[in-house]
Amino acid sequence: METYTSGRPGNPDAHVVGIGTPIALHEPTRELLKGATRVRLQEQPFQILELLLARPGAVVTRDELRDQLWPEGTFVDFEHSLNAAMKRLRAALDDDWRVPRYIETLPRRGYRWIAEPVPRVGIQHVVLSFASFVTGGQTP
Repeated sequence: METYTSGRPGNPDAHVVGIGTPIALHEPTRELLKGATRVRLQEQPFQILELLLARPGAVVTRDELRDQLWPEGTFVDFEHSLNAAMKRLRAALDDDWRVPRYIETLPRRGYRWIAEPVPRVGIQHVVLSFASFVTGGQTP
């Protein structure tokens, strides 16, 4: 997990979740934006976060996560690997499983996103920026 500061002002599309820093997910670069800080997520923590954000408030089971992260025929210590990926994701979010602000653990069942939905930014901004470039700033 890499953390760095962009040097840019906070993202206007970011949402303040509880007490703390505004956060958003920048999907093209797989980064979690926390104010002016960007945290690059590894593949598995990113996929877990995507699944949780796709169904806020709903349980994402450990079996669903296994099927998404490790295709059939993949041999891996599932328990250890999933726990390690969740630990990296929680570290990126500054979340604590004992007093969760974002991800609730349902022992032996799965996980649930308990905070407000996090905006996903980047894709539409890239498309709009490219369209503006192509049209010379004119609206197509």
